[in-house]
Amino acid sequence: MISDVDGTEADDHEPFQLRYGLPATVGISSLAALLSLATSGGNLLVIASFRIDTQLQRVSNYFLLSLAVADFAIGAVSMPLFAVYLLLGRWPLGKSPSLLCTVRRNKIAYVDKDYYTEKFHE
Repeated sequence: MISDVDGTEADDHEPFQLRYGLPATVGISSLAALLSLATSGGNLLVIASFRIDTQLQRVSNYFLLSLAVADFAIGAVSMPLFAVYLLLGRWPLGKSPSLLCTVRRNKIAYVDKDYYTEKFHE
């Protein structure tokens, strides 16, 4: 059984249904793809600039690199998976991808806390 957005149980073998109309689904999908590409692309540029420019390779900037890697993963994995959930109104992929999204979100929280501690409580 799979939980719907409202908490009711749905059958695993339920046929594919659009939650919204076709124009809204196309609009939401396009916006989600655009935001996901912008998030991944921007963070990929940060990672590449850190790798190429040796002046950026300082200890304090490794926090920013770690955030860029985590944000890249959010844009490449979590945002598209959430778009599937948003469009279908249920989570059709089982428990593994959901756990993966939670782990990545928690990593970002820990990195933010470390960065805050390093910058403001030296």
